[in-house]
Amino acid sequence: MKKMVCVLLLLSMCACLFACGGDTTDKAEQFEWTDIEMHEVLPKPESTYGKVSHNSKTALTFTICDIDEKAFKKYRDECIDKGYTIDAEESGMSYSAFNEDGYSVRLSFFDYNQEMSIYLDAPEEMDEFEWPTHGLAVMLPTTKSTLGDISWDNSETFIVHVGNMSIDDYKDYVKACEDKGFTIDYSKDDEYYSAKDAKGYKLTLRYLGFNKIEIAIKAPEGSTTTPDTTEKIPDTTEKIPDNDDIDPDFKEAMDSYEKFMNEYVAFMKKFQNNPSDLGLLADYAKYMSDYADVVKAFEKWEDEDLNNTELAYYIDVQSRVSKKLLEVAN
Repeated sequence: MKKMVCVLLLLSMCACLFACGGDTTDKAEQFEWTDIEMHEVLPKPESTYGKVSHNSKTALTFTICDIDEKAFKKYRDECIDKGYTIDAEESGMSYSAFNEDGYSVRLSFFDYNQEMSIYLDAPEEMDEFEWPTHGLAVMLPTTKSTLGDISWDNSETFIVHVGNMSIDDYKDYVKACEDKGFTIDYSKDDEYYSAKDAKGYKLTLRYLGFNKIEIAIKAPEGSTTTPDTTEKIPDTTEKIPDNDDIDPDFKEAMDSYEKFMNEYVAFMKKFQNNPSDLGLLADYAKYMSDYADVVKAFEKWEDEDLNNTELAYYIDVQSRVSKKLLEVAN
């Protein structure tokens, strides 16, 4: 019974990833491999019957239909032979890794409808940068690396990706941020850290793989001063983000969704080991109540006009969440 609950929840949460089964069969079709923008960096699947959801020079998402577990494992091994072995992670019928050029592949196989989802991201372009000397960035320790890309820097949000940062460098940076006072309402695992400081500024850190980290800090709602207590000058102009910027509200929604799902997976592991625990049963009811609101908030972004960077991030969150959910469904 508990196994069926996990599987049904997994299927409902990941339904947007499936393109072959059920009422969506008409979406699947034969596609030309050479029409795939980044086909040179991937092995060609035996079958090209499926659905291409996104196809650009920086991000690729497609699904192969009518595929069995043996064919999935064969394709996974072909990806490994092609060099996708860096920061490799494997859980159940899911595999992700980088190659030496920084391309990132993520594979997931779903036995119930004989389907394989494939995600490919091109390496992020980075340049030498200087750590900002004003704004939210001054609240944080500087990074040892100066290779990166600042995607958002204003009085409300600061987001930067920094390269040449190993997992040990990431852990050192987390400790440095803790020393700065970001320890309130914290959430932490090996590659993720989130916390607030005493003034309500929220910090999120991620190790993204391939020696790259993400640093994001957001001012508390309704904040009227910058970190150096200088009054904020009201901005009456409409803010139009550049094509490659991530809307802070969008990113916060994605991060909140992923955080909830990570907590859900951790809970379900406990529940599977102690299904008769009355305390866990009560918590389960609460998770089911919160689940509907969380998924509704996540799915509303599907109809938004996302730019390439936002779409890639949306897909990335979907992939990571589906991989996490497989840990409690297999």
